[in-house]
Amino acid sequence: MRCKRRRRTSRSGVGEAGLLSTELALLMPVLVLFALIAVYAVQVQRHGTRARSAADAAARTAALYGAPDAGASDAARNAAQDQCLGEISTLDITWTAPDEAALRPGHVAVELTCTERYGGIAAMVGSDERSVASRSVSVLEYWREP
Repeated sequence: MRCKRRRRTSRSGVGEAGLLSTELALLMPVLVLFALIAVYAVQVQRHGTRARSAADAAARTAALYGAPDAGASDAARNAAQDQCLGEISTLDITWTAPDEAALRPGHVAVELTCTERYGGIAAMVGSDERSVASRSVSVLEYWREP
């Protein structure tokens, strides 16, 4: 015995065939837009994280030198460049000497700007690169010799 399929009808008596396809066709652009926004947000977050990592690496490297000189600046720039996937456009290093009498360590403050290219969503953001400024501080140990 064969079962007959009953055709589903709505309360108004109109058939629902093809309704799911229409709903998917209407919702698909919205779902794609949400996915693109999520990708954009993740890339912005990762770029900010890399800029902070570059500033941290530059500050740690400069603090190892213990005194402001050309070698410390070059090493800090190289350490920052290793973390940033783009270009370090500005790098400012500020030194504060330790105060041995007050037992207060000095510190190195690094401010930099990391300019990085976006991958794959240039049309969405209108530009294919973004610059993020970041700052980091590393302590100079007052008992170390430079």
